Amino acid sequence: MSSTVYLFRHTDWKDLEAAAGGAARLLSETDLLELVEADDLTGVKLTFGEAGNQTYPPPRLVREIVDLLRQRGARPFLTETNTLYNGRRKNSVDHLTVAREHGFDFDAIGAPIILGDGLTGREGFALVRSSGLVPVAHLSPAVRDMHSLVGIAHLTGHLLTGFGGAIKNLGMGLANRAGKLDMHSAVSPTVDEESCILCLRCLEACAADAITEAPQSAVIDAKRCTGCADCLAVCPTGAIRIDWSRDSLRVQQKMAEYADAVREAMGGRALYLNLLQSVTKHCDCLGEPPERIAPDVGVAASRDPVALDQASLDLVREAAGEDVFRRVWPETDPEAQIRHGEEIGLGKRAYDLREL
Repeated sequence: MSSTVYLFRHTDWKDLEAAAGGAARLLSETDLLELVEADDLTGVKLTFGEAGNQTYPPPRLVREIVDLLRQRGARPFLTETNTLYNGRRKNSVDHLTVAREHGFDFDAIGAPIILGDGLTGREGFALVRSSGLVPVAHLSPAVRDMHSLVGIAHLTGHLLTGFGGAIKNLGMGLANRAGKLDMHSAVSPTVDEESCILCLRCLEACAADAITEAPQSAVIDAKRCTGCADCLAVCPTGAIRIDWSRDSLRVQQKMAEYADAVREAMGGRALYLNLLQSVTKHCDCLGEPPERIAPDVGVAASRDPVALDQASLDLVREAAGEDVFRRVWPETDPEAQIRHGEEIGLGKRAYDLREL
């Protein structure tokens, strides 16, 4: 058995009208939207991008999907959670300001924004699970209260998980602060004294105050560290290191289990789109235009996040002529989250690709 993944090929993303129209066709000319019913409170899960980022989902495309949901009689809203790392999306006031700066206001989108985890990410509800690495998933209360979900993910590389797509958008993106801490708790970075130049950018970036200055190098207190890995992103010399073979695997597995917890809470009433364009080395949390690593492919959609992510990886690799995610993050296995997702019943890796 395999899951259906729909694809609209589009390589000229300067033409946003065509891109938005293609995304709309994936929903209107297939059965994907049948799970959305009249009067549903329908969450549209996406990222608004960190301040300075330019590769978040285009508001024009998001508006097209919101309009389709309204045509079905649903009551759509954009939803996201606050970030764990230091930045302008760490609290709801600044987060909403960034969203408006990036074009996600009511007039442009036709739907309000609800950051479900409260002012500073502490609001949540706990979903008890029967097995796995996550006995209790700490999620955004919006997951508990909405009736259906449309996930819109921008496919990117990621320094900790190899790549981010539908599973990451679902699992990491709909966890509250406690959930994000839970997923990152496996990460334990260390500092190589010989490589450290004591620039102290890591100290400034650390939200947990886990980094101090010593005579020879910065020092990370593993007991205080939350594992957000923000220090890795800012270190100019690569002095901060992680045992990727152990830590990345556990983070990806927990992330898949959080995604499965969202699926369980939603009763399976969710569909997902991956934007296979402006594929970058880092995720949209990087507050600057990141390095692009692959050609544009288009938009893919499915009700199965595992099949969608597997198909998205395959399509990007085919377009690039190489495994770009392995190239930019050689010590990380990007498919660990997909394999674990299949193992726990989140979805299937086998897919039937249908192009519109």
